[in-house]
Amino acid sequence: MCIRDRLRGWFQGIEEMTVPAVSQVLEQLGRLLTMYTLGIVLLPRGIEYAAAGATFGAVVGAFIGVVYTVVAYFRRAKIWGTNSGEPAEPWGSVAKEIIMTAVPISLASAVFGITEIIDLGLVPGRLQSTGLPPEEATRLFGQLTGGAFPLLNIPTIFTGALQMALVPSISGAAKLSDRESIVRRIRKALAITVALALPAAMGIYVLAEPIPALLFKDWGIGKVLRPLAPGVFFLALQQVTAGILHGLGRMKVPLVNLIWAALTKAVLTYVLVGNPSIGVVGASIATSVHFGVAALLNFLAIKREIGDVLDGPAMLKISLSSAIMSVIVGVTYGRMQTLIGWRLATIAGIGLGVVVYGILVVATGAVTVEDLQSFPVLGRLFKQRNRK
Repeated sequence: MCIRDRLRGWFQGIEEMTVPAVSQVLEQLGRLLTMYTLGIVLLPRGIEYAAAGATFGAVVGAFIGVVYTVVAYFRRAKIWGTNSGEPAEPWGSVAKEIIMTAVPISLASAVFGITEIIDLGLVPGRLQSTGLPPEEATRLFGQLTGGAFPLLNIPTIFTGALQMALVPSISGAAKLSDRESIVRRIRKALAITVALALPAAMGIYVLAEPIPALLFKDWGIGKVLRPLAPGVFFLALQQVTAGILHGLGRMKVPLVNLIWAALTKAVLTYVLVGNPSIGVVGASIATSVHFGVAALLNFLAIKREIGDVLDGPAMLKISLSSAIMSVIVGVTYGRMQTLIGWRLATIAGIGLGVVVYGILVVATGAVTVEDLQSFPVLGRLFKQRNRK
């Protein structure tokens, strides 16, 4: 895994994102196939053998991933050569730069883990302090962490990849002191982030009850999910703005901002959850505020460093498109649930929302053909269409 991650980082550093992406897909496919196959084959020998075989899938997946990245690396090394003609940097300076880069990022990941500990340490106890029995407090906490939080993280599948791509892109422009290129890339990154996260947040807010009911068969999750909807948007912004700051060489800034945000979350969680009229919903509010504070502090740091980086017209178009989409989704769900049932109405609302939003952002110019061509599959379709 160390070799695999090192090579993936190397490809990301040269802005070659295809190899890391393919290796991750192959790794997950290998892991799932191995887990499924060994689980079935070994199950007759006992549940412990089946569990061991399923666990071994992680080893097989990692092996497939590292083999692919190693082969891809040597293919490119053969084409480019391994000697650039420039003198190698001293080992000490390289090691120092790696440490100064890696430690703040690693600590930032640790802060995210600490926020989970905050929830675990405060929420059940504060719920019980309001008079709830331990069983009810545990049930509500399970709705929060087992149902609402996983839905909170869905948009980060895309924004996490964008964050990784931003670091080498912006750092390369920063090395060349190309301010115009830096501003252009930051504006594009923020616009893409808002275009992905804002409609997701609004959609989750509108369908906060039926979505978890469809996935987890629990209507009660909607109560704690709806206050988390703003957190969906803020978490995506926090991720991408942290990537921008890392690309600008400001490694410590996102870490410090996360610490301040975590302290804010701890105070709000203690106060709000302990209020009987708010209860577990207070934990959702505190989480949204937590990511909002971190994103705001990151954005202010970027503004101090670079200046104005927001594309106002694009943001307005995306916001209007998202608002119209959310209204249509809400009306569609409300009208259709009595005709086809709430399950199909939920699926229809989500599908219609995606189509309507896509049409709106293209029609208003919030997303251009150039933006669509930057996506791998859509890019190929547009190129084939242009050839015709």
